[in-house]
Amino acid sequence: MTSYLPNAGTNLGFEGLPTHEERYGRAEEYLEVVYKLLEGSWADDAVIDDRERRVYVDPDRVRPINHHGPYYDVAGPHLSAPSIQRTPVLFHAGMSERGRDFDAQTAECVFVVGSLRGGSSSAADLPTRAQASGTLLLYPSDAADAHAPDDPGGPP
Repeated sequence: MTSYLPNAGTNLGFEGLPTHEERYGRAEEYLEVVYKLLEGSWADDAVIDDRERRVYVDPDRVRPINHHGPYYDVAGPHLSAPSIQRTPVLFHAGMSERGRDFDAQTAECVFVVGSLRGGSSSAADLPTRAQASGTLLLYPSDAADAHAPDDPGGPP
């Protein structure tokens, strides 16, 4: 929850909107928990799906995550078997300095305002941040700027 809207905080039970830094701290820990649940709590071979023996999962192959952090305490494991993909594609839209750092470290796609080529966008430095992190796929809001990350015609 990194929104700037006050009702985003009240909808989550806060007395208003937490500070900008706290919102990103919560978001970082939240993703840490989600990744632990999706990628770490079920072994690849946990699902047996043996209908004849009526056994769906090997309980020894499903593990708790026992996450304890400043914002979340989650025992785990994830409540359902993982998908083939394991994790969903992560979209972000943070344009503050902290938001762009968070995007570069965790997002696979980022919604941006303006053109990356034009340089007027607050996201003009995302290609550099993306290159440094190695984790970001850029998806500009201006369709004329859309390119694969390794496309020489794409953003710098």
